[in-house]
Amino acid sequence: MTKSLRASQPAPRPDPSPDFDVGAALEAGEIGVWEWDLSTGQMRWSAQMFRNLGLEATAEGDLFSLLLERIHPSEQQRVAAGFAESRARPGPVRLEARLASSGGEPRWIGFLGRTVAGPDGVPTRMHGIAVDSTRRRRRIEAGAAALSESERRLSELNQRLQELAERRSRQLEASRAQIQAIFDNSPDWLTLFRATADGRFVYVDLNRATERAYGLSYDQVVGHTVEEILGPEQAQLPLRLMRESIRTGENQRYTARRTMAGVTRSIDVMFVRVPEQLDGGYHIMATARDITERDDLEERLRRERLLFELIIENTSEGIIVVDNELRHLLWNAAIENINGQPREAVLGKTVFEVFPHFADNPVGDAWRAALKGQRAAMRDHRFFSVTRGAEIVYDADFTPLYDQDSAIIGAICILRDITERHRIEHLSKLETVAQLTGGVAHDFNNLLTAAMGSLEMIARDSRDRRTTSLADMALRSIDRGAQLTQQLLAFSRRQALRPVSADLNELVAEIEVLIRRAVGETIDVVIKGAPALPRCEVDPAQFEAAVMNLVINARDAMPAGGRVRLTTRKLASKEIPAGAGLRPGDYVAFTVEDNGEGMPPEVAARALEPFYTTKEIGKGSGLGLSTVYGFATQSGGGLHIDSTPGAGTSVTLYLPVAAAAPDETRQERAADEHTKGSGSILVVEDDGDVRDVSIAILEALGYRTLVAGNGREAIEVLRGPDTIDLLFTDLVMPGGMSGVTLAREAQAIRPGLRVLLTTGYAGADAPPTAEFPIISKPFRSAELGRVIARLLREPAAADAQRQG
Repeated sequence: MTKSLRASQPAPRPDPSPDFDVGAALEAGEIGVWEWDLSTGQMRWSAQMFRNLGLEATAEGDLFSLLLERIHPSEQQRVAAGFAESRARPGPVRLEARLASSGGEPRWIGFLGRTVAGPDGVPTRMHGIAVDSTRRRRRIEAGAAALSESERRLSELNQRLQELAERRSRQLEASRAQIQAIFDNSPDWLTLFRATADGRFVYVDLNRATERAYGLSYDQVVGHTVEEILGPEQAQLPLRLMRESIRTGENQRYTARRTMAGVTRSIDVMFVRVPEQLDGGYHIMATARDITERDDLEERLRRERLLFELIIENTSEGIIVVDNELRHLLWNAAIENINGQPREAVLGKTVFEVFPHFADNPVGDAWRAALKGQRAAMRDHRFFSVTRGAEIVYDADFTPLYDQDSAIIGAICILRDITERHRIEHLSKLETVAQLTGGVAHDFNNLLTAAMGSLEMIARDSRDRRTTSLADMALRSIDRGAQLTQQLLAFSRRQALRPVSADLNELVAEIEVLIRRAVGETIDVVIKGAPALPRCEVDPAQFEAAVMNLVINARDAMPAGGRVRLTTRKLASKEIPAGAGLRPGDYVAFTVEDNGEGMPPEVAARALEPFYTTKEIGKGSGLGLSTVYGFATQSGGGLHIDSTPGAGTSVTLYLPVAAAAPDETRQERAADEHTKGSGSILVVEDDGDVRDVSIAILEALGYRTLVAGNGREAIEVLRGPDTIDLLFTDLVMPGGMSGVTLAREAQAIRPGLRVLLTTGYAGADAPPTAEFPIISKPFRSAELGRVIARLLREPAAADAQRQG
């Protein structure tokens, strides 16, 4: 009975994709569906199943019989048996058969399905799909035809190869005769040896050149062993190498001086194992050549080269040789030391490959001039060696290099390192400048101290708002003047730093408003501090001044606006960059990075020089980076500059991590600023204005004062009957007694006496901070009051001894 599988299917289950039509998808792929109820014998087909078998969907009758009728007669019995076997047991159904056709190309159909059993294990139904597999069968048949054609062609190829082999054999016979002629007439000594079972080597053949070298005829040599012809001593090395060649199959070679037929010669001998065994054993072919003349010439050249190399490598002048393409041919030890580049990184490369920046600077011009036959000279030239991490100063002379025909084949540069000479000159200049700036700053600080104290008194006592405002304005100017002197003193390294344990993130946060105001609105400021940053030993005021200095430099490098980043991070010993000059230990790295104009290497190399600036006259003093560098080195750290023209500049301060516990908090210091005091203070100051202002400030703070103009006068007062709670003395005074000497004598006279030193700078006579505290000039009255109040609160050493 003919039934459509689609029409007789049960109602479909709800599908999460209602638009997906399985039947339509099967028909689109020309896939027929069939089902066979084994209990009733009823088979059902989809409409596509009918089409795949070439039947009308209206065809009636037993569908399985119709299926077998559509199978090619030669296939019907196999298909029926296959379905019968699949009906008998559960499992997959896989059959393919050729369809019957009245003409045209044969067609094939494939059946894929499964036999399903009931709970008792007895098969109850079969279902599956039917697919037209004609194309697949055609591909298989085409592959078989191609394989047959390949076999035919292979047979033809074998026949041609056999013919070629026969022709080659005839050619080899002819070549063998040619080779024998070459062997016999070669100027090299050619010898064939056969290895014996007992490890000896017997002469099998030798050419005429070997006969002449040995002074023996063919018959006198062939059949004899190597030991018999050369003698036991001279045979040792050849025998060892021939055995090694037999063992490994590798060529062996040696050169030696040999006396043969009464003549001593240098010979070069090569042993080659014959690839195939002949006559049941291995053979060695030896090729020897007389290289006496070559050896003699090479020895003379070797001695001359050695002498040349000794001269080149031991001269103190750097020597560079290039070819016509500016490719390095020679790079001696002196230039390695001067430049820092090892010869392995330079030889074979061009000047501009190793040093790209030479392409458009005087060095490149000098090389090009030498290749044109001109001499060129450079004096006091500078460059920054990345590998050495320092600036190099040198003189150089460039000369053309000619061959014997007077043709230019390259150029040579003789370079003299004058860095040490310049360093000594530079240190001399720095010392002179330091003495000048230190003295000027000291005197200037005295002037500022008197002016600052007087203006503070005026501002405090005046009831006129305009007067107070003008005094405040003048005090701000004095603060700026004091900052300038601090820069001068930091540069001259005479500024006494007051390091405390501080958090750089906190210090930067306190001046963030000033930073943003200093750079202006056209520059973005990004501040990113590392979390859990260790505290470091630093003078907060000097650090803040250094930060502002670096930020202003970054601003000036970005006239059209840009971005400046301030970052902090911890740096362990192993992370310290090469050339930083830092002692082993942990550091905090503070970096100011901009995306401005950047600096070329020659400018970056001089950036730390005092008074060096690329700014217009009146726009910069040239002390900015040098003072920051002075502050960093005084603090036990360092400074590194990384700059690329057009890409910006990065300046990093390295400051040591604090070893001690944090210093008193800023809140504690602030609490002391306006503390009124009581007690008696001996003021020792040779400058009258500074002395008068100091007395006025101390008396305004509630202290009684005694006065001395120098150390000798102070000693007299100390020996008197007056009560003195604290000695406040200048560090440097006339009369041969410094503030340090006075303080020590004062404590000898009055044990337990508190001491506070003041100075415009702290030079070689400055005492260790742990011995006597120092306050720098100029100082504010609040600052002076805070320091004195704290000193007077602390128990004196003598009091502590008495209490003990």
